[in-house]
Amino acid sequence: MRPELDLGPEPGPEPTLTVGELHAAVRRILAPRFNRRAWVRGEVRDLNEHGRSGHLYFTLCEPGRGRRGRDATLRAACWSTTWTAVRRSLRRAGVALADGNEVRVGGRIELNDSAQLTFVVEVVDVDALVGRLARARAELCTALREEGLWDANRSLPLSPLPLRIGLVGAPGSQGFADFRGALEASGFGFSVTVAPAVVQGPQAPASIASAFRALRVAHERGVGLDLVVAIRGGGSKSDLAPFDSEIVARALAASPVPVWTGVGHTDDRSVADELAHHCFPTPTALAHGLVTVVSEADAAVAARARRVTRAAHGLLSAARDTVGAHQRHLRSTGRAAVRAEHRRVVHESLRVEQAARAALVRADAGVGARTAALAPSRVLAALGRADARVASQALAVRNRSRAALRMAGSEVERRRVALAGLDPKRILELGYSLTRRDDGALVREASALRPGDTLVTQFARGTTRSRVVEEST
Repeated sequence: MRPELDLGPEPGPEPTLTVGELHAAVRRILAPRFNRRAWVRGEVRDLNEHGRSGHLYFTLCEPGRGRRGRDATLRAACWSTTWTAVRRSLRRAGVALADGNEVRVGGRIELNDSAQLTFVVEVVDVDALVGRLARARAELCTALREEGLWDANRSLPLSPLPLRIGLVGAPGSQGFADFRGALEASGFGFSVTVAPAVVQGPQAPASIASAFRALRVAHERGVGLDLVVAIRGGGSKSDLAPFDSEIVARALAASPVPVWTGVGHTDDRSVADELAHHCFPTPTALAHGLVTVVSEADAAVAARARRVTRAAHGLLSAARDTVGAHQRHLRSTGRAAVRAEHRRVVHESLRVEQAARAALVRADAGVGARTAALAPSRVLAALGRADARVASQALAVRNRSRAALRMAGSEVERRRVALAGLDPKRILELGYSLTRRDDGALVREASALRPGDTLVTQFARGTTRSRVVEEST
């Protein structure tokens, strides 16, 4: 039989109880019904660990099972002495209490002086909680696969030179400091945009998801992130439970840029790790992985630059050889043309001179033989005609010599213009360069180089020295 309130003998006036008497009566009714540990199952809400006392307070809820379809709720508390042991058992199992968990807890009912019914938790069914969390994780993973979100982030292309980083983490934490320190020590020009987040405790899932969304908005507004990283220092498996939450998983999957995680554990992977483009065991390992990617990109760029330089050197060397050959040919051809024209001019001059002398001799002989017959005016006319022929021949020789020299000059100018287009200086102005060994020998191919060789690279303006650190492959 259920215990009833003792309201006094019947009939008679209705009994009047004080508040304390009513509380005592209710406690007497509850005592025999809950004279041993009771077990209650419900969903955890409003989880709050009191910082000063160490007590844990939360609400147990059964959605829709209250009066008129409202939620049925029960105030619950786990005193600090009990909570320490319960928390230790949860950590050993790798789980944690969090809002939204369905739990089975054992304890006793208390009615305080404000008439509030409190369930004082003495033990938590850890095995049931582990099973429910594993089932919830499996259901979340299945849902993400069915929605096409499981591989969404991994399918995003990673920038070949990821220097603009979005960081989800807790500023001031050791993991945060380790990550930033490793990037700064690398010497590369990383630019880090920080989205602060709480990474442990009941507020962590919402805070982490909010940080992911903030970085997404920053990226879409022009920050232009290459990579987002989510980091957290070391901790127990239960401390990392936020990275198994659905809200974090969906925020990560919605990121428009690749996400790398480094959340401080090596024994297994969180849902966030599974969804991420790449995951690392610690923030420091993530930073080193990022530095490695940038180092490899830097080395690849340097290798391409060396290949371009070698190709440019080959082109410049061939052009120099061609220019030299043309220069030698022009000098030889020009000199030969001038010498030939000089010989022809001399020959013509001698021929004219000889013809003039012969004409003078004939004229003189004619004058002596025909002195009586010829008048002085005719002698002078003959001499004038001879002199005119000599002058005409000399003028023709000069004109032909000048014409020949002009033709030779035009040819030289044409070839000079052609050679100017092949001038190595113009090729250098286009962005190419020449590389020589320290002894001045031109480097034509990478296989001729050995580690330790000193190189001198000539640009359009200035030179630089470098040293070979590895053989070409």
